[in-house]
Amino acid sequence: MMRTRKGEAPFAAYLHLTQVHGRHTRPAEVMRREAAAIPPALAAEWRALAPAGACADPSSDRCAAFLNYAASVRDVRAQLAAMLAELERAKLLENTVVVLFSDHGEAFSEHAASPLTASDPRATKGNGMGHGHALFEELLDIPLYVWNTRAPGAVVDVPASTVDIVPMSLELLGIESDETFVGRPLSQLREGASERALFASSIAYGADQTAVRIGRWKRIAAACPPARMTFDLRRDPLEAYPLIATDLATRLDAELAKFEQERVRPGKPGTVTPEERERLRAIGYLTGGQTSPVPAPCTD
Repeated sequence: MMRTRKGEAPFAAYLHLTQVHGRHTRPAEVMRREAAAIPPALAAEWRALAPAGACADPSSDRCAAFLNYAASVRDVRAQLAAMLAELERAKLLENTVVVLFSDHGEAFSEHAASPLTASDPRATKGNGMGHGHALFEELLDIPLYVWNTRAPGAVVDVPASTVDIVPMSLELLGIESDETFVGRPLSQLREGASERALFASSIAYGADQTAVRIGRWKRIAAACPPARMTFDLRRDPLEAYPLIATDLATRLDAELAKFEQERVRPGKPGTVTPEERERLRAIGYLTGGQTSPVPAPCTD
């Protein structure tokens, strides 16, 4: 597109890369074979970055899956570098804003035994892998990078949300809008918003879940089986030790109740085949509902 465009008119490009999505979910023998082909020094570097326990046994299927995931991330980085190089070649990079983000992270069995993942019908396999089944940080803590040559480099460590991306992008491009956004532009995030409530919801596999984060505190609520847990992300970033804090839980539950009243529920999907439905569910375009096998229903 950049090579064929004509004139100097502004343009927008949306690049959706999906290579990271499924390479590590292939049959185990395929992933073991490809993991064995990774140069030893590079494989050792990636194993050192693996989630806790994922590569405790370097010969395990779980570790092979992570190495395939890391290889996919590396491929995407190479493609992003090629895109930036093309922008530079076309003398566009100095006048281009690049916003890089992901829609979710990936789990490698960090919380496979948690009651918050018990309603995932895929949990019958016992691996706790993938995404779309929980709202722990390995799935919500995603990258957000902005390339803007007209501003000095900085790190904004205030928690942000995907709802911030649109107002952030408009502000960076100097575009005014009459729309009212839930999210906040970068200038407001820079000012700090530690007491702002951020929400996550609408998982794809299993009963509904919601989560709220205010600064260091986070609460996850699962509908079936009924479970609620509170975490201190500053002291416990891996969410391994739920807190017993009544006042804090009451405050966070009040935020979740307000969110539940205001959130827009997913509508009914259109007419698609079961295979198309599953592909859409896997990449987050369908949420809620169950897939086979269905876990036993909750009872009061």
